[in-house]
Amino acid sequence: MSQHNFNHPILKSYSLFTVFLCNALGSLYGTVLYGIDPTEKYGEVIAMAGANTQRDIGDPMTPFVRSVYESMLVKGHRELIHVDTEASTSDGRIKLCFFPIYDADQMIGLFVIYTSIELMCDARLVLNQFLGFDSAIDSKNKIPDIINDENLTLTKYMLQLIQEEIDSFSVPVSRMTMDEKRQIVQQLAKKEVFYVKDSVRSVASLLEVSVPTVYRLLKQE
Repeated sequence: MSQHNFNHPILKSYSLFTVFLCNALGSLYGTVLYGIDPTEKYGEVIAMAGANTQRDIGDPMTPFVRSVYESMLVKGHRELIHVDTEASTSDGRIKLCFFPIYDADQMIGLFVIYTSIELMCDARLVLNQFLGFDSAIDSKNKIPDIINDENLTLTKYMLQLIQEEIDSFSVPVSRMTMDEKRQIVQQLAKKEVFYVKDSVRSVASLLEVSVPTVYRLLKQE
């Protein structure tokens, strides 16, 4: 059992918010609240809700969470409102947003919201549900589907994005200049296509270039 006391009123309010926010966002998201002892720079899970966290109440910070926490301390209090980052887990890659919780000048907690990058493709479903638009006839203001095929996998969606970007040019790939291919690669990077597994290899194949060439084009301005 933990010897640390995390009964601060601010943390208690966040404990309730942890559950509320997950209920509002839906099952695609998860939240974890860490209580922090600023004197020992120690933190542990004091509340969580939503998607599988693979964590239990009382668990200490993972090495990844601790690294984010320590980097926030280096930046200095109040300079960071939140930190967005990503991590790899046994279930795939996830997107996380860290919010520090302060009491005066000391960080006493860390509130984390996370979701699978793959599930982010269906974030529109969460927003529609949150806004109360459960069916296509509920409202003309319903957020439109970005994927028409509900059975479309993330890999297929990635390939669709790549092909659409290629098709936006009026010349076939075999006649494209390297600068045109560079523009395509960098547009795909802005759409975060390269977070998907095998994306670099897929882009290289469709652009008829090598994998190292794709990496080189990514680095160019």
